[in-house]
Amino acid sequence: MTRIRRDRRSRFGLRAFGALGSVLLLTIALAACGGDDDKKSSDSGGSTGSTVPRPTGAPIKLGNISTITNPVISAKPLVDATQAWIDYINDELGGVANRPLELVTCDDQGQAALSIQCANNLLDQGVVGFVGQWSLAFGANALPTVEQAGAAVFGGLPITPQEWNSPVEFPTTPGAAGNYPVMAIAMRAEGAENIAILSPDTPAAAVTNKQVGDLWPTIGGDDFKAVTFTATAPDFTPAASSVVADNPDGVIIGSGGTTAVRLIQALGNVGYNGMLAATGLILVPEVEEQASAELEGMLFTLPSPLSADSGDFKDQSELYERIMKQNDLPKTQETIIAASGMQYVYDVLKSVSGEIDRTTTLAAAKAMTSWPGFLTHAMSDDFAPEGFSAVRNPYMTVVKYKGQNEDVEPIEIKGFDEYSSEQNGITFISAFKKK
Repeated sequence: MTRIRRDRRSRFGLRAFGALGSVLLLTIALAACGGDDDKKSSDSGGSTGSTVPRPTGAPIKLGNISTITNPVISAKPLVDATQAWIDYINDELGGVANRPLELVTCDDQGQAALSIQCANNLLDQGVVGFVGQWSLAFGANALPTVEQAGAAVFGGLPITPQEWNSPVEFPTTPGAAGNYPVMAIAMRAEGAENIAILSPDTPAAAVTNKQVGDLWPTIGGDDFKAVTFTATAPDFTPAASSVVADNPDGVIIGSGGTTAVRLIQALGNVGYNGMLAATGLILVPEVEEQASAELEGMLFTLPSPLSADSGDFKDQSELYERIMKQNDLPKTQETIIAASGMQYVYDVLKSVSGEIDRTTTLAAAKAMTSWPGFLTHAMSDDFAPEGFSAVRNPYMTVVKYKGQNEDVEPIEIKGFDEYSSEQNGITFISAFKKK
C-alpha cells in the first residue's frame, strides 16, 4: 500500500482576499531579473539544482486568468506555485531556447466581464498561451476569445463543459470532470447506496451535479440528491438540514477551503455522521489546523500521491518537494497541478521547431498526442472520454484522511476495473469507463 506523507507548510490561506479593483493585472515573473541564487540551488531530488547560464532572449509570455478575489474559491496558491515552477525552469533549466518564461496574471474575480477583459488584455500583451488557471468565469465567457486568438490553455483546473471540450484546452488533470464523479465511485466502493452532494449555486456546479447524478445509478447506486447553497450565506444549516433529511449514506462536499469546513461543521450540527468526501483542494494546512477532527475518515480525490516514496514517482516527487520548499509553498492538490501544468508547457515549448509564438505553441500541443505525465497519470488523446475531448487524463487517486499528524493512504477500490488504471505502482480511478 502506498503511503502518502503530508506536509503542512504554507504561507497562503484560502480566505477571500479584499477587492482588488475592476481588474487586477499583475506581471509577476520577470524571470531574467536578479535573485537569490542560494535559494534556488539544492542538491536534493530530481535535479542537481545547478545553475545554468541565464536565458538572455526575449521573454516567452504565458498568461493566467484565475479567480482570486471571490468567496467561493481563491486560486492564489495555484498561481504562486505556477510562478515557482517558472522560476525553476528559468534558473535551473535555462528557460526555453535561451528565452526566459514570464507569467502575466489577471484576477477575474469570478466575473464574466472581467474575465473577458483579462483575456483581451493578456492577448494584447503577446502571451503565447495560458497556464495554471482556475476560474469561475473563464470557460463560459473568456474562452471563446482565447479560442479565436488561437492560444493554447495548459494545465489548471477546468470546471466547465466549455473547457472540457475546447480544441485549445490541454489540462493535465480532469478538474471537476473527474473530482466529483470519482468521489461517487469511491463511496460506492465503500458501500454507500444513497448519496447527496452539497455544492454552490453556480453554473459549473450544476453541471458536475448532473454528471454525478447520471453516473450514480450506472454503478449500482440507488438515490442521489443535489442540494445547493449560497457561498456568502451566514448560516449553512438550512442546506445541511436538507441534505440529511433523506438520510444519505454519503455526502460529497462540492466546495473547498474554509467554506468546506463550514459545510462539514453544519452537517455535524444537524446530526449527520455518515461518509463524507471532498476534493483534495480542502487539504491545505490552514484548513487542517482549523478542522482536523472533522476531516478524520473523509475521502479525498488527488491527482497523485503527495510523497517522495511513491513508486516510480520518486524523482518527480523529490524535485517537486524541493521547489515547493524553496518557495515556502505547501504540498497540495493545487501545487501539484501547477507543477504538472508547467512541466507540460516546458515539454511542449521545447518541442517547437523554429520561432515560439502563439501559432507554433498551439500546433506543438496538438502534435503531442500523448505525454507521460508529471506527478499525474499519463495523458493521451486515446484516454479522452466521449463528450470530454480535452480531458486527456481523466484519472485521479482517492485517499482517506487519518488526522493532521498522520499519513493518508489510497483506499482500495474493488469491483471497478473498467474505471481503474495502474501506473507507477499507483491505482488511478476515472469517472469514465475505459474505451
